[in-house]
Amino acid sequence: MLIKIIHYIKRRWGMVNCKIGAFVNLSPTSHISCSARILGNIKLGKSLNIQRNVQILDNVSIGDDVDILDNVQIRSCGFFIQIGARVLINRNTTLLNQVSIGEDCLIGPNTTIVGGNHLYKNRSAPINTQGNESKGIIIDNDVWVGANVVVCDGVHIGKGSIIAAGSVVTKDVESFTIVAGAPAKKIRER
Repeated sequence: MLIKIIHYIKRRWGMVNCKIGAFVNLSPTSHISCSARILGNIKLGKSLNIQRNVQILDNVSIGDDVDILDNVQIRSCGFFIQIGARVLINRNTTLLNQVSIGEDCLIGPNTTIVGGNHLYKNRSAPINTQGNESKGIIIDNDVWVGANVVVCDGVHIGKGSIIAAGSVVTKDVESFTIVAGAPAKKIRER
């Protein structure tokens, strides 16, 4: 019965070729591209715009009125990713592992936000056999992350902050602060 309901929903919204898992709830006010792949324990808000070649996998919660543009990958890898309401995630962006994004945020194109890291301290074992760890990344409300930014594991970006294009964020960013560079440093307050 559940499979029949999923096929009906896909036909109703013109998503016949979508790969949408059985545990995904869809809102009739959302637009989801036919090439989107949404699988796992996914909670989707209302009025979403999910464009071409987007992958949302594993354990993810997305708020209302969120825009996810082309070629975005959101994959929790056994952790949890939460995206608040009214967020824009621009093209070619990757969110991996443990990430929390607040409401009213802008994420620029080609941004990488990875809430995890490989373990590497044991010199006698190859790095790819040593496992992973995750401290997680928290991005508070009303944050603008520019294009081509990298946000590293363990970082907390405070409310109302701006991360300039091309920055590599390795440390916490205070609220209402503008940072830039690699590694990102405070330029001024907003």
